[in-house]
Amino acid sequence: MTVVDVPGHKDFFKNTIAGFANADVILFIIDSIENWSEQSEQHFQSLTSLNKKNFIFVFTKIDLLEGDVNKEVLSAKLSSHENINYQIIEFNKKNSNRKSLCQSIHNFIKTCEFEEKTPTLWVDRSFIIDGTGKVITGTASKNLDYENLIYNLHNEKLQIKEVQSKHQKNHDNDVTKRVALSLKKTNKNFPERGDLLSNEKIYFSNNLFIKLNNKDVDKSILKGTLRLFFGTCNAHVTKIKLVNSEKETFAIVSLSKDNTDLINKSGVKDFFQNKYQISTDTLEKLTKDKENINISNNQVIKEIDNFENLENQYIKIKELLGEALDVNIINTKEFDRNDMKSLFISKKIYRVDSKIIISDKHLKQLVEIIGFMPNKFSVKDFKDKSNLSRKYAIPYLELLDKIGITQKIDKAGSRKKL
Repeated sequence: MTVVDVPGHKDFFKNTIAGFANADVILFIIDSIENWSEQSEQHFQSLTSLNKKNFIFVFTKIDLLEGDVNKEVLSAKLSSHENINYQIIEFNKKNSNRKSLCQSIHNFIKTCEFEEKTPTLWVDRSFIIDGTGKVITGTASKNLDYENLIYNLHNEKLQIKEVQSKHQKNHDNDVTKRVALSLKKTNKNFPERGDLLSNEKIYFSNNLFIKLNNKDVDKSILKGTLRLFFGTCNAHVTKIKLVNSEKETFAIVSLSKDNTDLINKSGVKDFFQNKYQISTDTLEKLTKDKENINISNNQVIKEIDNFENLENQYIKIKELLGEALDVNIINTKEFDRNDMKSLFISKKIYRVDSKIIISDKHLKQLVEIIGFMPNKFSVKDFKDKSNLSRKYAIPYLELLDKIGITQKIDKAGSRKKL
């Protein structure tokens, strides 16, 4: 039996999903003092959405309670999920017998039924080790074939140098386990945190037919903004229609996330030239006469209709940011949400991190600075050339990596120009 410990804090939610995505049984820990928290709800919804059916709920810190454990919220949750197989355990640090607890867990697992599923691995960490190169880690499901592993974002075979489990070379794949994959330099693209690896190609579509976990659906969830999560990626739902059969409920879903997002994440050159042998020059000729589409910095840019309506907002944002690269921090909630979304889509403004936003003019300055840098350079070189503090330099370099201007090549943060 392999135990995968995943973080509970919301800042590490991507790691959490990647960790429990391939788990057969969930050991769900509930702090009996705090009881059902926001994180509890977030994790429970994610687990049920991933169709997890075997749960062991453990209430901890019983010894710190003055009365009995409050199980009302959990009971209400379970009553609306009839297909969940579960056990509830109370753990008292002073009085509970650890051996009995372990035996209870083992006995429950013996009663569980496990469905056959396509072997997968969700990446929860991606980093570089000096002397080894690129390494990714994750929880690999049973029977994953490491010699035929496909990086699904690009639908290309991943070249693997070595597979390790528990700091030893992996010799079998007959159980779900934590693994670390050392990747060969010959790979054109490298997976990042939240990416999916499997033994089958996955084809993306904007229209999906989905079997829901529960037949009875609370129709109030159909109101307001809906998002569909695919692992740690998500897309906005524009239309949803429920279809009821005698035993099941299905949903016909249309997504707003178009191929532009996938193309830009891959980079125009990689997506078209490597996949379809269409050169960037040919693409630029094809889009030359298109009023609302152009190619810039290895990205497809869609111009927004009636952009004049956004001009005032754009000008105001630029004024608030200032002209220098160490931009002022602005409160985006002061602007119309749809206007901000349009400006992001049209690449007039860019989200650098949770606090920093820049305009296309600032990005142009950054690209010009990179043009004066050597083919390989350090963070210090970039800081010296741009006169920026680390507060701005690191997020800017990460943005440049994301849009295909630079690429991180070692743990110290050195970059190479692309």
